[in-house]
Amino acid sequence: NYPNTYKGARRSIYLRLTFADYDSKEKAFVYSLPACNDLYLIDSTGSLIQKNDGSTKYSDKGIKPVAESKRVMNVPTSKIDDNYFTNLTYRYLMYDKFRNVYYRFAELPMINYVPTYQDFKQYSIIIFDSSLNIIGETLLPKGKEYMPGIMFISEAGLNILKPSKNEDVLDFAIFQLKKKGLLEIETK
Repeated sequence: NYPNTYKGARRSIYLRLTFADYDSKEKAFVYSLPACNDLYLIDSTGSLIQKNDGSTKYSDKGIKPVAESKRVMNVPTSKIDDNYFTNLTYRYLMYDKFRNVYYRFAELPMINYVPTYQDFKQYSIIIFDSSLNIIGETLLPKGKEYMPGIMFISEAGLNILKPSKNEDVLDFAIFQLKKKGLLEIETK
């Protein structure tokens, strides 16, 4: 069953994705939905083990539906885009087996949004311990400094692609977990 935030209203295409990762120690999946603050720990049979609050501290704005109608097909694309860019959404979820933590990416709402072809939401990375308790959160800079859609976990840390003018080179920023549950960029 979907959470209440998904019931009785239509969500845009941006909010239909499910993000999950597998915790081999717990032998369970952790799920994140774009329009839901909570994280869900699910066993291999699909049964809910636990639900925890996974809200970002950088936005108190709720996640609103595109339309109250069940006929989202009648909603103009511009309204769907406006809804996405002006609302809080959650994206990627990754388990870091080296540090036994989870990273959840929040896309923060754009203030005074004006549509352009250069629209990028600001990200924060919420860090959870192995029990899905929030231990910290790191705000990434606004703009295109990082590309969180292309990333991986290594022994060095959370690696996120940085845009490069040289298309033959992939350059990754390495974010390292610190004692206070915040990520810091490794400098070379």
